[in-house]
Amino acid sequence: MKYISIIIVLVSLSFIGCEKVIDIELNETDPKVVIQGQLWEGTNDFVVNIKQSRSFYEQEDQAIVDNAMVTLFDGEMNPVVLENLTDGNYIAKDYVASAGNNYTIEVNIGEENYSATTFMPAKVVLDSIRSEFAPGMFGQEGGYLVFMFYQDTPGVNNYFRALSWKNGVEQDSGSDLWLNDSNFTDGNYITIPLFTQTFELGDTIDIRLSSIDSTIYDYYQTLAGIAGGGGGNNAAPANPNSNFSNGGLGFFGAFNGSEKQIIIEE
Repeated sequence: MKYISIIIVLVSLSFIGCEKVIDIELNETDPKVVIQGQLWEGTNDFVVNIKQSRSFYEQEDQAIVDNAMVTLFDGEMNPVVLENLTDGNYIAKDYVASAGNNYTIEVNIGEENYSATTFMPAKVVLDSIRSEFAPGMFGQEGGYLVFMFYQDTPGVNNYFRALSWKNGVEQDSGSDLWLNDSNFTDGNYITIPLFTQTFELGDTIDIRLSSIDSTIYDYYQTLAGIAGGGGGNNAAPANPNSNFSNGGLGFFGAFNGSEKQIIIEE
């Protein structure tokens, strides 16, 4: 069981040994391309966002990239060219993705080429979610914790990412990053709380639990590790480990999961 609490604001997602953190020193003369792409199992619009920034974290300095050509390949390398929406977003409408396949995207921007590959793992089934009142400690008020229940597939290195919405609002602050793996729970039935926050009576909580591959787990792990690593105010943060070639930042990931909703009641 693992809990990760970080202190930065994450890039929103649509609706969760030692790691080597690559420290890339960036400056105004060394902009980097930041590519974000999330491929969901089933039939969905697949959207890739491309921006340019001096750092992964410098959201206010990011400029959209409208001159890219983005191509998505399935496991048999059948190409689909994404439509350019002229706002830094590129889309393949109603794309069908399925478990057990590798997917690759290639991004061409002028003479620069970036590519990344991800694997679509088997779906993790979120059996149920439940709430339980937790009394306050050290002068803090009590509240309701939310627990997830799911079965880990035996004999497979599984990696998980959870997203949540509270009363329809995605919970995407740093402390809402939830990751887990099956290193010590292979084949077990898992009961685990969602994040570290508590909820109130009447809150509606939606949870999406997804399987991810090891490269995306590594991306989120290093993101959390960088935020918790400290450092002086003058030290530029490292960038999370990307699965893009050619020094591209961001990630291309495949997600396969299920959703549940709970209304907090006594």
